[in-house]
Amino acid sequence: MADMAETIACLRIFGDDLDPDEMTKLLGCSPTASARKGDVRAKKFKERTGRWQLQADVRVPGDLNGQLKEIFAKLVCDIDVWKRVTTHYECDVFCGLFMSEVNEGIELDPSILLMLGSRGIQLGLDIYGPIAKLSDHSEEVFGA
Repeated sequence: MADMAETIACLRIFGDDLDPDEMTKLLGCSPTASARKGDVRAKKFKERTGRWQLQADVRVPGDLNGQLKEIFAKLVCDIDVWKRVTTHYECDVFCGLFMSEVNEGIELDPSILLMLGSRGIQLGLDIYGPIAKLSDHSEEVFGA
């Protein structure tokens, strides 16, 4: 099995009452994207809920473990803080996996799985077949 050609990873936190400035203070890091519910984006799109996102750099070849470590190294480690966040808000790590050929794969380190599980963070994986490229789908992947 070949390694994944390209990977993306983004921590996403959503909630109607989410205040991006307060989330930034709580987590100890500025987001790569954020909005309050009702904010207008692109002069016509109104945010349906508040959001706070922290995206890692795209990796070619894929390195999902490295990206997740990059994201969480910037954030507070206090599990009590994370439990407050994940019980009040919808929280996940969204990952895009892009293959350049059939039968590519990826493995997550046990430390990454423990880090996500202890914080109550759901892991989402979108897998794109060999013909897909991130540059062709960035808007639908990140919604921006």
